[in-house]
Amino acid sequence: DIVDFAGVAKYIDTPVKRYSSGMYVRLGFAVAAFLEPDILVVDEVLAVGDAEFQKRAIGKMQEVSRGQGRTVLFVSHNMASIQKLCTRAILLEKGQIKHIGPAKQTVDKYLQTNIESLAKGQKIYTDKDKNHFIYLEKVELLNSEDKISGRLLFGEPFKVRLTIKSEVDFPLIFPLVAIDNVEGRRIVTTISSDSRIGYPFKKGETKIIIADFSSLFLHPGNYKIVLAIRSGSNNQHFVDFEALKFEVSNLTFDNVVPFENVWGDFRYYPKWEELKK
Repeated sequence: DIVDFAGVAKYIDTPVKRYSSGMYVRLGFAVAAFLEPDILVVDEVLAVGDAEFQKRAIGKMQEVSRGQGRTVLFVSHNMASIQKLCTRAILLEKGQIKHIGPAKQTVDKYLQTNIESLAKGQKIYTDKDKNHFIYLEKVELLNSEDKISGRLLFGEPFKVRLTIKSEVDFPLIFPLVAIDNVEGRRIVTTISSDSRIGYPFKKGETKIIIADFSSLFLHPGNYKIVLAIRSGSNNQHFVDFEALKFEVSNLTFDNVVPFENVWGDFRYYPKWEELKK
């Protein structure tokens, strides 16, 4: 049973020292699972092997914990697996317990970590020569509940909120929001002028401008938001800088609907709006 579960029947006569790390861990998990321990401690075993083995491993852990009534301690960064397998979860940060509670509640806490460092935004003049005193006070990523977040679920609608201030009268500015992956590949670019929207500023005025990306699906992974501000009929380019980083989790958002052109460099037309004070 152990050999069949691990899928190493072809290599059972090969010395274990010749096994790859994946084969070794698969065999080790199979041995531990079939020994019927009172407590089974599993650390990221689902990251090893193909989809079929991962499915078998999940099924075996569910069988051990629910069918046989024994304890499984599962250590993982895979939020979907934690919610599927676990009834309760512990969130650790730098070796300290940060939260204990139901699995979904703990996952939500984990997804909200690092928000403070990711959502501070940057204050910068939009003209390097400082001839035009329009600058960005704050950049924030908002999740589906309009809360500042550094992590999103797969398929979760999100918004980018910009706080822009001008110290001079300015006829029109056009915010540009781009999203890059961690390798620097441009995923999507949008500018308010594409939607025929510009924002006039009076001296000392601050505006909060929101770009709504409710129908843009990003694959699970890490991303960067790059911002620019353009002005005038010729779209003069002022600033282009990396504003903040965020992560899309492999945990799926409710009511996800299909969306084409998920991956690639394409123009996206979000809903632009100004938040009235």
